[in-house]
Amino acid sequence: MTETQTYDIISATVWAVLLASGPVLGVA
Repeated sequence: MTETQTYDIISATVWAVLLASGPVLGVA
């Protein structure tokens, strides 16, 4: 696995967490 692929996976994971937690944090 290259560094670029690792960065893409981490970036996608971060975005997924932000999008998933966004509404929850907004309500809280």
